[in-house]
Amino acid sequence: MKKLSKQLTLVMLAILAVPAWSIFPLATDNARTTPPNRTGLEMGYSIFQPQSGEQKQLLFTVKRGLSGNLELGTDLPVSLSTPTGLQDVSLNLKFRLLQFSRSEGLTLKFSTKLANGSPVMGTGSGLANYGIAAIMTKGFGLLTGHLNLGYTMVGVPAGAASANYSSYSAALETIFFGEHGELFTEVAGNSSVTPAPLTFTLGARFWLGDYTQFVVGYGKGLSDGGYQSALQIGLTSEI
Repeated sequence: MKKLSKQLTLVMLAILAVPAWSIFPLATDNARTTPPNRTGLEMGYSIFQPQSGEQKQLLFTVKRGLSGNLELGTDLPVSLSTPTGLQDVSLNLKFRLLQFSRSEGLTLKFSTKLANGSPVMGTGSGLANYGIAAIMTKGFGLLTGHLNLGYTMVGVPAGAASANYSSYSAALETIFFGEHGELFTEVAGNSSVTPAPLTFTLGARFWLGDYTQFVVGYGKGLSDGGYQSALQIGLTSEI
C-alpha cells in the first residue's frame, strides 16, 4: 500500500506542480484569469506509467472568475487504479498583478492541498500542503510562452524533517490548422524527491466551438524521479 501511495503521490506532483485558457494536461499555468461571472471547466483522463505498474486517473477542474483580476478554482483528482477513490482536493486562488494584453501578464497563484484523502487507504497524505507560484505569460509573434516558478510547504508529522520543495515549468503554444487548433510543449520539474522529477510534454488542442476544446497530450519522463510516460485526453470549456 505504501508503494502504491508513493506512486500516486508522484503522479499528482506531475499534474499539480505549481497548469490558451485551458491548462490540462500541462503542469504550467497561464497568467490569464477567468472573466468575471464565467466558469471554466476541465475534465481529463490520464494513463501514467510509473517505474512499475500503471496508474489511471480522472481530473476535474472548476474555475470561477470573481473579478477582472481574481479567480477561484478547485482540482478534484480521482484515482481509477488501486487504491481507487477521490484523492486530496486542491483549492486555488489566482490574482493577476500585471496585465500586458488580454492574455499576457504576471499572476500569483496560491494553492492549498486539503487532507480529505485517507493515508490508510492510500488516497491522500493526511496532511495539508500550501503553495505559491509566480506565473508569467508573454507572446512572441506566433508563439506564446508561459513560465511558472513555485514553492510548496508540505505538511509533515510533528518532529519530521521538512519536505518543502520548489517547482518550475515552461511551456510554448502556437496556433495551427487555421486557428482551429493549438500545439503546445512543456518541460516541468520539481525538487520533491530524489532524483528530481523532470518531464517533457507534447500535445494539441482542437476547438469544438467558441468555448470548448478537445485536448490530447503525451508526456515522457526525463528522470527516474517521476513517471516514465503519460497519455492524456480531455475536454475544456468556459460558460
